[in-house]
Amino acid sequence: MLETTGRRTGQPRRTPICDGLEGETFWLVAQQGRRANRVRNIQANPRVRVKVRSGWRTHWRSGTAHLLDDDPRERQRILGRGNPARWLCVYASGAMGTSLLTVRIDLDAR
Repeated sequence: MLETTGRRTGQPRRTPICDGLEGETFWLVAQQGRRANRVRNIQANPRVRVKVRSGWRTHWRSGTAHLLDDDPRERQRILGRGNPARWLCVYASGAMGTSLLTVRIDLDAR
């Protein structure tokens, strides 16, 4: 789950996303690129929260999002490596993507 701040309302906006946690960085690939509402919200305010899993529990982590000009298909390949559930989620969402964009979220220290 990704929580951004609405660029017009200032209210929290939550969007389901695939698990992209890698150490202290969270990765996601936006299906509609810069046209996606969550990406527009990030452009207006890059402070976000993501709900991450730790064992059987989940908790919220805050961080700062960065829009990247890299190869989102390669990022999907890297994220899906070694984790069948993540691979399925990433590739299913990528198959519906029209203008993919990589977002890196640097998580705050705990």
